[in-house]
Amino acid sequence: MCRFFSLLLLAVATCAFAAPPAAAKPRETVDRTLARLAALDPDGVADWKRDWRTARRAVRRLQGDERRNLSGVVANTRSLASRRLLSARARPAFETLRRNLEWFVEQHARTPANGARDGFGTDVVWQFYDGSGWQLQPLGSFGALNALLKRRRTDARVRALADELLRLGVWRKGFLAFEYLFPWGGGRPGWISGMAQATGMQALAGAYRRLGDVRLLRAAERMRPAFERRAPWGVRRPTGHGRAHFLLYSQSPRLLVGNGFAQALLGLDRYREISGDPRAARLVEEGLAQARDNLPRFDTGAWSLYSRTPSGPGMESDLHYHQVFAGFLEQLCERFGEQRFCRMHEHFLAYEVEPVKISHLRVRERRQRVVITLRVSKRSTVTVTARADDRVIARSSRALLRGPERYVFARPRSRKPIAVEVRATSLTGVSSTTGAG
Repeated sequence: MCRFFSLLLLAVATCAFAAPPAAAKPRETVDRTLARLAALDPDGVADWKRDWRTARRAVRRLQGDERRNLSGVVANTRSLASRRLLSARARPAFETLRRNLEWFVEQHARTPANGARDGFGTDVVWQFYDGSGWQLQPLGSFGALNALLKRRRTDARVRALADELLRLGVWRKGFLAFEYLFPWGGGRPGWISGMAQATGMQALAGAYRRLGDVRLLRAAERMRPAFERRAPWGVRRPTGHGRAHFLLYSQSPRLLVGNGFAQALLGLDRYREISGDPRAARLVEEGLAQARDNLPRFDTGAWSLYSRTPSGPGMESDLHYHQVFAGFLEQLCERFGEQRFCRMHEHFLAYEVEPVKISHLRVRERRQRVVITLRVSKRSTVTVTARADDRVIARSSRALLRGPERYVFARPRSRKPIAVEVRATSLTGVSSTTGAG
């Protein structure tokens, strides 16, 4: 732990030591960053310099997806350097480079499936993101720490995982953060997630309670200002009247993700419960006040929304995120005794067994075309079948989101009337059928 914080101070000192006059700033590169770090800690940086040289050579030698993904890691590292962020992120950035060199260069392994996970011999979770290779997954790693805390006789693994994660933290505008060092959602490498940050605070506080190591509680406390700082450096989006929304993605302040906000609130409150931190208690109240008003707007009356903007609805949840959201609502209901969360949870469960509502079905013939319009109440797979004299003349199946949709078929030469059947199957496999003509 001491080594971790000394490296953070080293990175800050390096940035201050290296800053030239504003008018004469050269373009920052990975090599320049490494040279400055090496001047202060030659032994600690030697391996990073060697890996950086190896990665650049390997990019020229590899082919196909392996080359593309290692190139992505190299590009992400250069992006951090060009924005003068690499010094404070050197350890996680070069640990990421090391994991990818192990996989693609030393083991000669093929590109895994997008989303694959591996611990590389530890309980830390590394996840594969197509185009950016293996990346630290803070949410998954803190989830693994929480899982270990629920099991007996895991003290040694809890301590090892907590210490390893703290080595990979960064000092971000005055607080401890666990960043994602690859581009996502329009953001460049070096963004944070409110959901991951709160889960980390909960996990480290839980590890403190298990092990009695006060350093872990202090680390959790140093993560709290992420919820006090506005995006993009923090995850706070003030909404007025003593309320705030906590963002899933710091780089996307207009993207409000319901399940991410709910989990951030739960993690913050569990940290508050263990730590007794009064500033965390205030944050929970600010977030809870916003959740009372905003979370019901993620209920469409037939399904859940994955996201909203401040001004309107966004994308519907897929089945996984719908069920995740329902689970978090159940926990909010139990933890805070808020009936509106309890009702939302009941609604979301009911939506899984309710059929899709098909409405506004119209069939119009225009010259040599048949135009069919309809509306569905939620995400579903919709099959439209057109018949003339009991003979199928056209059929189309599509995955639809809620709202209106239009199908156009060529009209056969026969002037016999057109009959249309519409079958909608929900994400849970519940079917409904209607017809016209």
